[in-house]
Amino acid sequence: MRRVLMIAFVSIATAGGLFAVSAVPASASTIATQVVLPVVPAAVNVPSAMTATVEPNGTGGTVAITGTVTFSAGGSPISGCQNIPTSSAGGLNASAECDITYTSTGSVTITASYAGDSNWSPSNSAGAVENVLEPATVTASAPATAQLNQTVALSSTVTGSFGTPTGQVMFEDSQGNQLCTATLSGGHGSCNFAFSSGGAQTVKADYLGNSTYANSTGSNSFGTATVVVGVPPTTTSLTAQQVGLSSPSVPPGLTASTMQFTATVAATGSPGAALSGSVSFTINGHPVQGLGCTGQAVSGASPQAVTCSTTDPEQFGGPVVATYSGDPHFAGSTSTPLTPPFTPDTTSINSLTAIPPGVIVGQSLTLRA
Repeated sequence: MRRVLMIAFVSIATAGGLFAVSAVPASASTIATQVVLPVVPAAVNVPSAMTATVEPNGTGGTVAITGTVTFSAGGSPISGCQNIPTSSAGGLNASAECDITYTSTGSVTITASYAGDSNWSPSNSAGAVENVLEPATVTASAPATAQLNQTVALSSTVTGSFGTPTGQVMFEDSQGNQLCTATLSGGHGSCNFAFSSGGAQTVKADYLGNSTYANSTGSNSFGTATVVVGVPPTTTSLTAQQVGLSSPSVPPGLTASTMQFTATVAATGSPGAALSGSVSFTINGHPVQGLGCTGQAVSGASPQAVTCSTTDPEQFGGPVVATYSGDPHFAGSTSTPLTPPFTPDTTSINSLTAIPPGVIVGQSLTLRA
């Protein structure tokens, strides 16, 4: 559960680190715990989430930790962040969160105290020293479009109310992978990057902060931009062939056929390029029912051919279309509609009999072919 509060403070000189832990000795009937409280980036007038994790201090215990946590600033409980119920944090661990909005810059020591429950002993974290800085505003820009593997400039502007921000901006994709890093000059910075995957690519500008300004996480300000990356075209061609079936699938003395549609996908101007994706076949806008006719995988050097087979005569008449899905490196494509020629298998009537063989007027007669 998260609580929100506003807190003003004076500078408190104390040692700090990434996080600090201390424990209260367990009673005879409960198991010892420890509280972990990390230092997080913080900026003036921007909510900063502090999460305390309560975990076993040693071995033992089979029941998940429950109870409440109280956060304190400079040794005094913070209004609105007292007796916060914990929630599961995986395994036996529990956590509680408090949002703190600082009203001035400087350092302040935050601690968290776990009250314990019937199975687990109380414990206190050591102080997490928060260095509260000024907030920065981050924007990002990039070309609206680009081609695959084409180098483009990713740019960012960082502003603040207490002088021009300095430092670096790291550009990341939507999965958090680093693209490139720019050094700010006059609050502006850019670096070059070439996208290796097509489609709409999201770019995030993450300011790394300096001695005056909090980073993007502390400032709650990330610049974003979108680049639509074009990919090379492909072509998809379609052919059809009527293939006779043989025994044992066809009874002796009878003939039958299957229709095979073959789609060939080629990367235009890029012979040998590695293709992926899939091909699907449709007839009159509906999926062809048959082996390999839906989502047939394409994998390997251009060109690549895949085959769809159907024995349903209603699927033979067309128009049939093959559609390539495309992949991160090549665009999709669709074949020209094809209405394949079809020669029906021959049939014959071997004999005709009448039962009874002779009748008179008005008598019922059965004819059998």
